[in-house]
Amino acid sequence: MLGDALWAAMVAWWIGALLPRLPVLRRLVLALTFSFIVECSQLFHSPAIDALRETAAGQLTLGSGFDPRDFVSYAGGVLAALLIERAVLIVQPAARREPFVRRVLLDPPIPAQSVGEVKAR
Repeated sequence: MLGDALWAAMVAWWIGALLPRLPVLRRLVLALTFSFIVECSQLFHSPAIDALRETAAGQLTLGSGFDPRDFVSYAGGVLAALLIERAVLIVQPAARREPFVRRVLLDPPIPAQSVGEVKAR
């Protein structure tokens, strides 16, 4: 149960990292929908999918067996992720709230000054 909640929290944070401008409620719904789809997929069995589920990556991604109690764990994990994210954002200065992708990857770098330009000032 705790592992399922942590897995859902991880999904919520990945969605937040990939789509930082998406409103929080939409990210919550997306994380829950993804988690619920993965859980329901555990009702489907085929030799290829079962072979994939026997690997470590398949086990961590797809799970192994359907359990309806997992839906409650997923909801709790996504809610916990949301509350932790909100608590961190309240503590952080406003400048740090800008998404990493925009702040680091999309903003143009500050042009380097040559040694001659610095001495001329």
